Amino acid sequence: MVAYRPSFLCGDFNMALFSVVPELRARGFQINLAAWYCWQNDSETHMRADSCGIFCIGPCQGIRMCFDASVFGIETPQLPSNCSMVMEILLDNEGKVIEQRQYAVPRLGFWGQGFPLTTYKPTAPERREKLVAWTCTPVFKQRAPAVAEIIQRTSEDKARFPF
Repeated sequence: MVAYRPSFLCGDFNMALFSVVPELRARGFQINLAAWYCWQNDSETHMRADSCGIFCIGPCQGIRMCFDASVFGIETPQLPSNCSMVMEILLDNEGKVIEQRQYAVPRLGFWGQGFPLTTYKPTAPERREKLVAWTCTPVFKQRAPAVAEIIQRTSEDKARFPF
């Protein structure tokens, strides 16, 4: 990544999807989650997340996603206007906007790709939830608070960032 300076990182990160952003920010990269997919099976109460993700590397003007950490019940920070959630727009018969709302997590009656959050790394719930929150917090400056917090934690918590 240092040699070729890509603008995007895409891949299937298996059970480490929510570790990509914190790990790369801890190494000095400016990175934001741009797209991921969550869903819920009709016979379950918990959300599932596919392990594929698209990440924007380097400076960008904004990030707009359909879903954030709140789908897992994790508090998310107030987003700036350039990061507003993609909204479902409901129109009346005359084509006028009557409501804008956040998209609902898709409910499926069959089994698809993805696993419950509890199966993602790391195994400790409080650590995993912190990684999800960091992953869903966009940054637009190299010295943003979300980046500074990760860099501070690298020196304090060798179990989280062993490098």
